[in-house]
This record gives sequence, C-alpha cells and structure tokens, in this order.
Amino acid sequence: MATTLRAALGEVLPTANSANNANMSDVIGNKTDTTAGNSLVSLTKVIDQNVDTINSSIDVPSIDSAGNSLMSDVIGNKSDTAAGTSIIAMVKKIDGLAVDGLAGVYNSLAYKVHEIEKHFHNSEQWFGKDGGDNLLNRDSVTPWTVVAGTSQAYGTEVQLSDGTEIESGSATKKFDLHEILVVDNDAGNAITTFKIQLWYGTGLFAAATLLTESVCTFYAVSDNKGIIELVCPRIACNNKLWVRIKCSVNSKSISILIGLHTYVA
Repeated sequence: MATTLRAALGEVLPTANSANNANMSDVIGNKTDTTAGNSLVSLTKVIDQNVDTINSSIDVPSIDSAGNSLMSDVIGNKSDTAAGTSIIAMVKKIDGLAVDGLAGVYNSLAYKVHEIEKHFHNSEQWFGKDGGDNLLNRDSVTPWTVVAGTSQAYGTEVQLSDGTEIESGSATKKFDLHEILVVDNDAGNAITTFKIQLWYGTGLFAAATLLTESVCTFYAVSDNKGIIELVCPRIACNNKLWVRIKCSVNSKSISILIGLHTYVA
C-alpha cells in the first residue's frame, strides 16, 4: 500500500522514456529521458532543443560565409566584404566596387547609370555642312537649309550623314542628338511654326526610322534664330541621318547646325 501510494505521488522513478501513464511520476519522467519521450522532462528537452535551433538561426555568420541554409546567411555579417554573396556584401559591391558602365553588360544598372551620367556630363560636338559632300563636318559652321513643303506637308528630306562621319562610323559606339541651332529662317514677320523631324537608318530614306521630332515658332524677323533641345534614343554611329520640316506657311525654310553627344561602345 505504501509503495503504491509513493508511486502515485511520483516518488518512484520511472525508467527512461517510459511509455507508462499511470502515475504522476510517469508524467514527470526521468532525468535521462530524451526528446523521443513524452514526459515533462522529454518535452522540456524538446523546447530547449528548439530554442537552440532558433538561436543558431539568428547567430551572426562568419565573415563572407558561403552558407545558404539560414536567413542569417542570406543577410550576412557587418564585416562581409564585396567578395561575399550576402546582402551586406552585395550592397558593398554597389557602394565600393568599380563597374564597367557603358562598356559592361547592356541595360544593367551600372550601364544605365553611366548612360545617364554621360548624357549630362559629356563633351558636345557640333557639326555644320561640309563644303564638298554637304554632310556632317565638325570643322564647319555652314548651316544646312531645309525647306518645308506646301499645304503644311513635309518638304524633301536633307541628308546630314552617310554613316561614316560620327566616330568614323563605328557600329558599336553610339550617339544621341542633343540640340539644333536655328541660325536663320525666311519666315519674315509672319508668325511661323516649323515642325522638324530627324530620321535614321542604314539604307535609303524610304526605309528609315523616325528618331525624334520637335517644333519651334518664330514671330518676327528679329526672332529668326534659337536653340532647340532634343530628346531621342542613342543610336549606333554607323547610321545615316536625315532632317525634314513642315511649316504653317508654304515652302518656308530654316538653316540649322547640329549638336550631339557620343558614347563609348
């Protein structure tokens, strides 16, 4: 009777990982119970084991760890270098690693940033009409005269480039048109609006692609010149280039010079 009462009160030690569930001592368990058991001792060890697992998952990994099993591996160590693969390392690559820019991977972040930077901080080249072939000549300040058609139709296109003048016609280097300088027009005192189109391609004008267009308005003889800023895609330097205009008054003309930016391959 005394032994039965002691067992019921938990004073009789059960065997390790006992499956019995008759006495309070079975519920409490044995100090040597493992996580495979179901006593309070076993369940406590399971909790402890899980806490250890959680702790290990939030421990800071070693510098530039190649591990990839825990979120801490992905985030990284504050001391990770640009040679690592963690988020910390990749941020340091962006912040401190030299990049190839326009000479690197097309349309990558570094490429696009360099493209934008070079557009705003680049040397500008200005071209006039060559005295021989009438095409782009960087040493010329002679303008091209472009004539509008009648009834607000476009006039005949004027070829500016045959694809060999800009960066020797490189197929890998690129350029974009930045500005047109209107040095004269024959609108007189009439309020006259011109629409200007630039076209490019490697074949004939009939197969060319519209590069960009802009408009300008002149109000008097004293107001017959000005700068027109252009926005357009970058294109390969081996493209031919044409310009044509239409006008609110029949057959009027403007005389222009061309300014552009060039970019590395």
